[in-house]
Amino acid sequence: MDEASIRLMFHFRRGWLPAKADTKLLILDVGAIARAASGNTYRSIFDRSFTYHGFDVGEKGPNVDVVGYDSLRQRSYDVIVDGQTLVQAPQPYKWVANLRQYLKPEGFICLVAPHTTKSHRDSSDLFRILPAGMKDLLVTAGFINVEVEANDTNTLGIGRNPKP
Repeated sequence: MDEASIRLMFHFRRGWLPAKADTKLLILDVGAIARAASGNTYRSIFDRSFTYHGFDVGEKGPNVDVVGYDSLRQRSYDVIVDGQTLVQAPQPYKWVANLRQYLKPEGFICLVAPHTTKSHRDSSDLFRILPAGMKDLLVTAGFINVEVEANDTNTLGIGRNPKP
């Protein structure tokens, strides 16, 4: 996880989520496995006032608590975050829409994806997401109150799951 991505996620945490809540918010970090030499993850951003679940679709590893979509319950998470996994989704519109089923009504989604960084040079690195594209992904998936911003290398997209 690069430092620019960490800063954007911290910005989301500080600006969108309560400092203290009556109950701990349940966070699902999609694609949470720590692969980079730095070992940076979003876990440290979500302190003890949150319950953090690192998720990976196929493998247990550093920072992963839950493996496989079958392990997730529908409408159970208050917040879903993703940093950089979106660019590996072969069908990003379908992938973002699919995440909604795990999010509680009025829950938040926060996606961070690169828009300018170099390719990872492997077959799983498929896309770069510009701000207009991030907004379209979230709106098309049915999220409301969508806000998008970018820094030099990454795009941040935030949306809210509507009430049923």
